[in-house]
Amino acid sequence: MGLFDLFKKKNGKAANETYIDTVRHIECGPWHQYDILLTTTIYGWEYMLGWADYVAGADMRPVDRVTVADIGKEEINVTDDYNNVKSIKGMECAAYERGSLGVAGTSDVLRGTLVKIVWLNQTRMLRIFVPFRNDELILKYVDTIVHRSFGKIDQMKLLATDIKVEDMILASSDKGGKAEDIEDIMSDPVKYDAYLNKIASGIRLDDKRKILSLIEEGNPIMAVKVCREATGAGLKIAKDIVDEHSHYITL
Repeated sequence: MGLFDLFKKKNGKAANETYIDTVRHIECGPWHQYDILLTTTIYGWEYMLGWADYVAGADMRPVDRVTVADIGKEEINVTDDYNNVKSIKGMECAAYERGSLGVAGTSDVLRGTLVKIVWLNQTRMLRIFVPFRNDELILKYVDTIVHRSFGKIDQMKLLATDIKVEDMILASSDKGGKAEDIEDIMSDPVKYDAYLNKIASGIRLDDKRKILSLIEEGNPIMAVKVCREATGAGLKIAKDIVDEHSHYITL
């Protein structure tokens, strides 16, 4: 019996049932934070390691960053430890229980979006950071993680049909209404320009200088990489900001 089989058996959930209890959304500059409370009675460090290993292997291409932290402390970057073994469970630091575990990378099912997932130890909380607002997409993503259905027929299936997302703050409008999908924004030149301006405005001054310096040195690939890390944006968005840096990046 595998980890998910044990999880499913203890919680009595069928394949078509959601594990999501409540969801809270918070807009944090260019990032959108989703705090998801799961309907599970089992949790802990070993489960966190198992979920993180699964997501890293099944969805993230590549894994950009792995972190651990104790409560109230700064995150510790353990990406080198992960890269040495290509396994969350296999990391040397995984032998020591911590307060949180974070994995960030480029998501396949979210179409090249940079996503960060944080598991909080001894809680039912899962925290997800993405650079856009799309409640339904995140609900699908969370259940795909918990049901371990990446690459399966029920991948990204909406199970949490009755879940209300609390504290909704629209990324695309200050006047209320329905949040727009990133693809809808990108299809409208005016909206997309405003969106890129908003994303670029959240870049720290030091990162702006680094991006501009790399462009001047003739290294746009590294400039895009720094832009992605600074904004949490997908590859196309970061590339568009770098390509039109004179318009979007000002010191």
